[in-house]
Formats: sequence, C-alpha cells, structure tokens
Amino acid sequence: MKLKLPFALLLFAFFACKTDAPQADNSIAGMEKALETNPSDSLTQALINAYTGHVKDNPTDAEVNSKYLYRAAGLFFRKSQYPKAAQLLLQAIRDYPSSSNTPANMHLLGDLYTDNLRMGQLGHDIYQGLATNYPNYEGLDKVKAKMKAPTPPLAQRIDTLVTNMYNNETHFLDRRIAAQYVMACEVYAITHPKDNKAPELLFKAAETACTIRNYPKALEIYDWILNSFGSYEKSGQALFLKAFTLDNYMKQYDQARPIYEDFLAKYPDNVFAKDTKFLLENLGKSDNDIINSFGKE
Repeated sequence: MKLKLPFALLLFAFFACKTDAPQADNSIAGMEKALETNPSDSLTQALINAYTGHVKDNPTDAEVNSKYLYRAAGLFFRKSQYPKAAQLLLQAIRDYPSSSNTPANMHLLGDLYTDNLRMGQLGHDIYQGLATNYPNYEGLDKVKAKMKAPTPPLAQRIDTLVTNMYNNETHFLDRRIAAQYVMACEVYAITHPKDNKAPELLFKAAETACTIRNYPKALEIYDWILNSFGSYEKSGQALFLKAFTLDNYMKQYDQARPIYEDFLAKYPDNVFAKDTKFLLENLGKSDNDIINSFGKE
C-alpha cells in the first residue's frame, strides 16, 4: 500500500485540477466525476476506453492526448495492471514529446519500472533522462531521491544484451533477452531524443520485435522512427518494412497497400522500390498463385 498511496494522491490531484484539465470531451469529464463517487471496475474500464478512444480518434490533439494517456495509465495502475500502465505512458512520451505533461509521464513511468515492474535499472535511466532533459520539472527533488547508485550506462547495457541475445552453443535467440533489448532501446530513445544513435537503436529494436513475432510493437517503433526521426537515413526502409510487416507477417493486406504506395511515391529510387512493385502486384496472393503466374501475360 505504501507504493500505491503517493500515486493515488497524485492522480486525485490531477483529476481535481480544473485549470489543467483538458476540456476536449464533456462526456469524459462526466465520467471522471462519476468515478470519484463510484470507483467501480466497469466505470473505470469505460473511462479508460474513453481516454484511449479520444487519442485514437484525435491523433494530433497532443496536449489533451498526453494527459488522457497519463490518466488512463493511472487507472490501470489502480487495477494493478502495471505493464498496461507503462505501455500507455511510453506511448504518451513517444507520440507527444513536446507536451507539457511529458515530464510527469516520465516520472510515473520511472516509478512503475522501479517500484512495480522490477526494472530498477531502466527506472534509473528514466529518472536520469528526466533530470537531464527537464531540469525545471517541479517534481525533480522526488525523482532525484529515488535515483539509485550509478549503474553501467544504458548504451553499454544495450551492447551487453546484444552480445547475450543468442546462445553461444545453440545459436538460438533468447526471446526474454530480445524483449529486454527492445525495451532498453525504447528507453534510450525517450531519454536521448536528440542523440543520432536513437533512431538506429529503434530500427534494430523493430527488427528484433519482428524476430520474436511481436509485430504490433514493430509497427509502433517504425511509426516512431517515421514521426520523430524523419531525417534518419533509413526512414524510407522503415516505411517499407512497416508495409512488409503488415503484408507478410500480419496478412493485413488492405492496410499494407496504401503504405507500399506511399513508399513508392516518396522513395521511387530506393533499393526496395522494385521489390515493392512486385509485392503490390501480388498482394494477398499465395506462393503457388505467384509461381503459377510466371510466364503468363
């Protein structure tokens, strides 16, 4: 209970702050008020759905979306669903980095990693990134009080994860370490957003996510590269691989087609352009259908 109390108080204060509260949706405001007197599971889930639904329907509403994701994470926290809470906070930081609520999102994400998800080193990395990137954050004293003794730098730990990802004897991929690698690369990108190494680590993390068949995570990371690191030299390849993931792995051909077409329009001379034309011509066809079509007009 000691771990939950500060978060609950912080969440209550956030709901109660009328001047800071987004006014995008009156129905959400009504649900928030109802939840204060009736904290039922059904109403809690309905409010989470309303928050995330607003984000999905209004993707450019950065300030409101960042705060709604924060609130939804807080409700998942109250339900002890810590991984879901962490994922929403990561989404808020990743998709809306310029929001005024980003420092608070990082603070709570660091708390979750440290107190609830047994990822103390990543929690320390989040705190350190928060202190470096937001030196005027009002909660910085609390952040610094929770920072642990110095650990090997995150970049060094990422290199170690790469080294240990494959078993030396069997050469099989260790899926647990691979998942840790993906998460560490994400943390590096949110704590070092201006570092040239960040998009390259994200690119490798997306490839690793595909290898362990976490295709939704790969898509998230490809979008992250495209939205936040558009000048990255492999951004064109990231766009192609996003379409290829939807096509080849997830069999979501209707979603893959416009992305392939967008890729060809933006990168007609890219090394993958010829492959993309072939993939578009054969989208949704089986291997046998493609083989049988050879030599036919």
